Amino acid sequence: NFEIAVQENVIVGGLSWDEAAEESEDCECSTMDDLLDEKIVQTSWKRSIYPKKILPYFIRSLKAERKLMGLFETAVKPQQVKRDPVQDTTMSSVSAAAPEMFTQASTIMK
Repeated sequence: NFEIAVQENVIVGGLSWDEAAEESEDCECSTMDDLLDEKIVQTSWKRSIYPKKILPYFIRSLKAERKLMGLFETAVKPQQVKRDPVQDTTMSSVSAAAPEMFTQASTIMK
């Protein structure tokens, strides 16, 4: 698969594709969670008398934000890669020759 091959060969900030993506997602999620917790605490301190009246509006705003986040589309869409018959032939011949080359290399090293 072309997309997987690209991801395996791309390095972002000295890290592999998967490691860089996980770090940025974790950082972004924790930052958003911290910000959300901070806003909840601020609101509850300001409105300590009527927190039950605020709660429905708060829940409605959270649902609206989640709905907006669901509307975003991924920028890169995976494509179907067409196989090249010449490359397939080369790969099969290399795969067939690999065990023999391995045995030769191991006998030379002994």
